[in-house]
Amino acid sequence: MHSRTYSVPSIGASLRVREAEADGTPMILVHGGPGGTDYLFKFLARQLADAGYKAVGFIQRGSQGSPSDGPFTIQAFAEDVEAVRDHLGAGRIGILGHSWGGLLTTIYASQHPEVIERLILVCPIGPRSGWRKQFNDEIRARLPHDLREEFDHLKFQAAKAHSREEAAPLLVRRANIAVASYFSPRHREGKPGLAFLDPHIREAVLRQLEGWYADPYWEQGLRRLRCPCTVIYGKDDPIPEYVAHQYADLFPEVHLAGIDHCGHFPWMEEVDRFHALLDEALRRPR
Repeated sequence: MHSRTYSVPSIGASLRVREAEADGTPMILVHGGPGGTDYLFKFLARQLADAGYKAVGFIQRGSQGSPSDGPFTIQAFAEDVEAVRDHLGAGRIGILGHSWGGLLTTIYASQHPEVIERLILVCPIGPRSGWRKQFNDEIRARLPHDLREEFDHLKFQAAKAHSREEAAPLLVRRANIAVASYFSPRHREGKPGLAFLDPHIREAVLRQLEGWYADPYWEQGLRRLRCPCTVIYGKDDPIPEYVAHQYADLFPEVHLAGIDHCGHFPWMEEVDRFHALLDEALRRPR
């Protein structure tokens, strides 16, 4: 699908944006990571256009194409979403977030509920404390024995590194080993690795999560949402299934859609089922 790319300034960052040449309400796509790059636009732009939405993907601060020296705070990432919306001149938007982008989308929606026309989360990370240990244990348990040993050793090596620059390639290698474990067992063969990951941005954000989980005020903002909300998740995702139900507790109106035999990347796993559920989410009456 035809698109144009441009940069949008935000506080301490220049955000690379890709906008579909289509009519309709903008649907801002918020990719996972943190520290990753956009992958949602190429998979979803055409389907969004068919449902009357204009796909708008952007690369989060500090990743390739969106230079930034920080701050790499959760609040700064949320303000970047607003910078993109403001640049579009859109009064109301749809917003779709995957993985870490699902939580970021939720935080943004809590701060700007009046601009959200439709909210879709795909395999979001947890909105409350407690999920990460089970997630990390599951990732490790799914690895073959030889890769598990390397996975553990890389963490040890990175902890002993003398600099961030020395640790970075070790952490990227470790993350790429883990990627296969994000998929359902029937879908692990031949899947791509990470195109880009800045592990230091990732760690900076993850360190802040417990503080956000302890703050009740961002959850309270979600009670003011007046739009259809959908959570699509894979039942074989290493993120515990109860996380989807935690999101259901947050929104006044929500539809949960679990996919059997599916992990963390449903558009690459149970493709037809995912697109059918996404189409339902895009067309659910407002």
